[in-house]
Amino acid sequence: MTLGQGFAVAPHGGAVAVGRWGVLRLAEAPMLADSVLWLDHDQGILVVAPLTGTSLVRVRLAYDEASEIDWLVRDEDSDLRFMSARSVPSGELLLLYERGLVCLEPDGWVRWHVLHDDLSAGIDSVADGQVALVSQWPPELAGRTRRYRLADGEPIRR
Repeated sequence: MTLGQGFAVAPHGGAVAVGRWGVLRLAEAPMLADSVLWLDHDQGILVVAPLTGTSLVRVRLAYDEASEIDWLVRDEDSDLRFMSARSVPSGELLLLYERGLVCLEPDGWVRWHVLHDDLSAGIDSVADGQVALVSQWPPELAGRTRRYRLADGEPIRR
């Protein structure tokens, strides 16, 4: 399996179940409660992408090993912060947040990280080796699309 074929997991009852890898207790790792958690069960990799924090973390469950793999450039206003995950059929995982877009390799390491200036950005599509972000608001910018190459994060000008 690859990271992009993994799935989101959520805390329940003060813990996060990670299948055959066991259970992570929130009391021992409180950052899990306020994060998007993406599990590649076969590889035993858990990506911890904070909703409001700055450290993007890759956990190798078999070795009980955590590595900070990137640092997120967050908006100063914590009320505007968000994080979402989108898998890519070729195995990558995209993490979109209010100021940037991160592409993780199928093994959970960062391929690229680009910054954008759109607090309303959403991932519109991933096709033909491209990632398309679309603006949601303000009304005069709604529908504006920006594209990045999946291979390296370079902007595609149209």
